[in-house]
Amino acid sequence: MIDPALLRSGRFERVLHVPPPDSPSREAILAIHTEGMPLSTFSMKDVLGKMEGFTGADIEAVCREAALIAMRANKKKVTKTHFEEAIGRVRPTVTPEMLEYYDKMERNMTSGLSGIKRNAKDFGFGMESV
Repeated sequence: MIDPALLRSGRFERVLHVPPPDSPSREAILAIHTEGMPLSTFSMKDVLGKMEGFTGADIEAVCREAALIAMRANKKKVTKTHFEEAIGRVRPTVTPEMLEYYDKMERNMTSGLSGIKRNAKDFGFGMESV
């Protein structure tokens, strides 16, 4: 949640809505955080399917938790079961309600941009991407 006082003019130059990563992005994030981790042979696609709505930080937490679960069990490799248990312990930090709020805020904040697009050349700066 963002305090409305922070959104008044002059506070921030830009407000960016960064949604949770899509499936290919989650796969890339998972690859980064499991690099060098001793893994048993299993399909990461099965694990990824259970991480819909997880942010990059959430995915990192799942990887860390899976490794800790394996270490506590004195296992030399992290298995699919360890990841599934970790996913059960780590909850996504962005809820569907939060996503709806951010989408609504994005629509409200960009609804007036049509007039700006029409007159962007008059300003001559910072409007190239609008």
